[in-house]
Amino acid sequence: MKKIRLIFILVTFLALLTSSVAYAQNNSPNLPQTVSTWTISPDPARVVSTLTMTISFSFTSGDATTRFCIEGPSNAASSDANWHAAMPASITLQLSQGFNSENVVFSRSDLPTSQAACPGGNRVALYTGTHTTLTAGLNIDANGTGTATLTSGTGATAGIGNWTFYAEEPSGAPGSLLYELELVDPTTIYASDSANCGGYGVVGISCFNSLDQAIATADAYNTDLVRVVGSLTLDFDGTTISGSHPLTLGGISTPIVEPISGGSGIMVANGATVQNITIDGTNSPSATGLTISGASTVNNVTIQNFSTGTGLSNSNASAVIQNSRFQSNGIGILTSGTTIQNNTIQNNSGDGIQVSGDAATIQDNDLLNNSGDGIEVPAGFSGTIQENHISQSGAYGVNFSGTASGTPTIQW
Repeated sequence: MKKIRLIFILVTFLALLTSSVAYAQNNSPNLPQTVSTWTISPDPARVVSTLTMTISFSFTSGDATTRFCIEGPSNAASSDANWHAAMPASITLQLSQGFNSENVVFSRSDLPTSQAACPGGNRVALYTGTHTTLTAGLNIDANGTGTATLTSGTGATAGIGNWTFYAEEPSGAPGSLLYELELVDPTTIYASDSANCGGYGVVGISCFNSLDQAIATADAYNTDLVRVVGSLTLDFDGTTISGSHPLTLGGISTPIVEPISGGSGIMVANGATVQNITIDGTNSPSATGLTISGASTVNNVTIQNFSTGTGLSNSNASAVIQNSRFQSNGIGILTSGTTIQNNTIQNNSGDGIQVSGDAATIQDNDLLNNSGDGIEVPAGFSGTIQENHISQSGAYGVNFSGTASGTPTIQW
């Protein structure tokens, strides 16, 4: 009887041992894992922006270490190394097992290790984390978020690309979930003397300390708005707006643009709009604050303190100068002919408005206390001067330089 019992116990022990080995194999690293959530926001995202990646997956760990891979879109223009570097250096996930939970830091492996381990093999980032309080061999739920900053260096280009999250423990057929993220070009580029543009934009991406760089970036992204934040000092040779498409140069937070000492102002060579900024010539009083050679619009701009220079110089008949202030310059506005309306032009040491061409429309302006003429036009002028308020000019209110030979329209 004892012999029979001994045989039965031995058989039972072997059966249990076999079952335990099989259980361990069934929960070994070779099983696919389940990814329940893999989303990226915002969507659509700007090509220069910070992404938040939300992650939820379940796994059964054969040991205390697990890992996952993030694969980026294959159509990005950058190198794999640049994309890999843009991914978070670490992602903290909460691992839960029943009533027990633990925050685990998953660290990013280097690119060669990532490419060797991850299914995509190219634009990939491998993350590895180790739990210390949970039980291996039982199901674990992982949840958390990570952030990545896209830049032009990562090859972030407008369009839809596939981002894939792989959960593997640590090899074999991984569970995966794909997310289609749409990237769109940024709509605003910022420029400022402030290192971080007052918190607007991304430094070196959509925030620059050079107006030239900001305008070139806007042109590259086909973006039509550049905004000056606070004060901005121009490069010595000024800034030329002459990109492949017209843009709007505007401002935010009391924007003041200043030429550097002895430097030039802003030159507009295409149909740009300049609005809501102040251009101050204190550091370069003999310069011209704004020079226009394209069919541009100047609106709600203050140009001041170009005391021996010119506030605005224009050579395009289709330009519009309106709702702006020109003060304490040499000449307020120098133009060959354009539309000048609803402006305040005051305290200039020369003429308020000086017209060199035969046609212009000058209407509804206040010309006050200018030391030269309020308005000076050539003898052959045939444009329109109407409903302007001109007072305390040092010379004439309206002066035809030479014997008038044109047929102007003048209404008071």
